[in-house]
Amino acid sequence: YNISRKAQINWSEASFNSRRKVLLRAYVEICAQAELITNLVQIETGKTFGQAFEEVYQAASSTHYNAVNSKKFLRQKRCKPGIPFLFKTKIFQRPLGVAAIITPWNFPVSLTAMDVSAALAAGCGVVQKTDPKATLSILALRNIYLKAGIPQDLWQIVTGEGEPTGEAV
Repeated sequence: YNISRKAQINWSEASFNSRRKVLLRAYVEICAQAELITNLVQIETGKTFGQAFEEVYQAASSTHYNAVNSKKFLRQKRCKPGIPFLFKTKIFQRPLGVAAIITPWNFPVSLTAMDVSAALAAGCGVVQKTDPKATLSILALRNIYLKAGIPQDLWQIVTGEGEPTGEAV
């Protein structure tokens, strides 16, 4: 957690545009590495090629979606106050720090990308506990994000058996 938190402080100070560029590069690289990730998902989960490819497609789609839409979701907003004309209410979104994510074995890549890309787009770091049966595909996905430009320590992966490891995360 502490390692990811240190990296997250700098990441949160990056502009939406720079984080978006990194996530869009990750999207392109997921598409380029789709066959490799599909094969890993097949080996780990026993899915057919089509089912595994659909999961990789979902990972690419959610990465793209969060890259393109995060600025809109996280921008400052005005709300109607309890007493109009007397008060003004604004909502400011700020990164909370490090997101803890626990991923099951049956949809490792798509669920990882949905959570991780949203956290990264918002300026958060990630500590993720993977299921021991499906760690290779998630490590491959993490490598893609690293290649796209996220800081090395921003996304930490923890492996191990359920209860003791999950409790620590």
